[in-house]
Amino acid sequence: MMKDFFEDYIQYLSLEKACSNNTIDGYSRDVKQLRTHLENLGLTLDKADREAIQRYVHHLKKSGNRPPSISRKISSLRSFYDFMIRERYMDKNPMTGIHSPKLGRHLPDFLTQDETEQLLKMPARDTVLGLRDLCILELLYSAGLRVSELTSLEAKNISFEQGYLRVIGKGNKERIVPLGEIAVTMLRTYLLQSRTELAKGSDRHLFLNRSGKLITRQSVWNLIKKYCKKAGIKKNVSPHTLRHSFATHLLENGADLRSVQEMLGHADISTTQIYTHVSRKHIRDVYDQTHPRASERFVEIEE
Repeated sequence: MMKDFFEDYIQYLSLEKACSNNTIDGYSRDVKQLRTHLENLGLTLDKADREAIQRYVHHLKKSGNRPPSISRKISSLRSFYDFMIRERYMDKNPMTGIHSPKLGRHLPDFLTQDETEQLLKMPARDTVLGLRDLCILELLYSAGLRVSELTSLEAKNISFEQGYLRVIGKGNKERIVPLGEIAVTMLRTYLLQSRTELAKGSDRHLFLNRSGKLITRQSVWNLIKKYCKKAGIKKNVSPHTLRHSFATHLLENGADLRSVQEMLGHADISTTQIYTHVSRKHIRDVYDQTHPRASERFVEIEE
């Protein structure tokens, strides 16, 4: 019975909610983690009550999960138990009264423009994998892609003539992202020189591993770590850091917020507005470090 309602839930996410594979994987993983926790207590998913969920949330906090991670897991569980009530697998919703932790406004990490340029110099352009890696870094930064959007790209998503990339984002929403001349040239070179060497079958995805299969998100993460170490960048850099850098550098150089929102694929402009705080902080730091009257130490007072 337990297996049946879990499979029904996955089917519901796929067919009725039209969730992406990444979203389904995330929801499924979060529910399975709760299931494992409950099994250790002699409970099943359909027998959990609010107290059991509260204990689980407390367990997550004690295990070192950060508030954003806990909030996401609670959201996944709320979706699952809403489904359980709707389909009458349960009478009482154990998520009633369960609140997500308050999230402070966290300014996203980003690379400076100099750090980004240094990172992009690291891959070896004269090797098959080096050219692929350079292309990956370039698209994450110059197009502001999420790593899931990057790994799902196919060659047909690229318009070389118009310099655009068709991206399928969260909720299977499509958006058009402009590509710079450097990215266009790099993609052409990669398709002609590297991808043909990597392709060993009929996989249509743009970025492949050395076995000719779709490159994984974890592999993208690992290659970024490798090149950051090589470049001497001490920051904790992830694929999303390059997306943050994309948005921050656009705003620093005068882009308007609405255009950045469109390029990032944010449904709500409030999500994009956090980058204005990053940009303002950057401007403040530059002012404090360079303007002769930014600090009292530059001012001589005549007595």
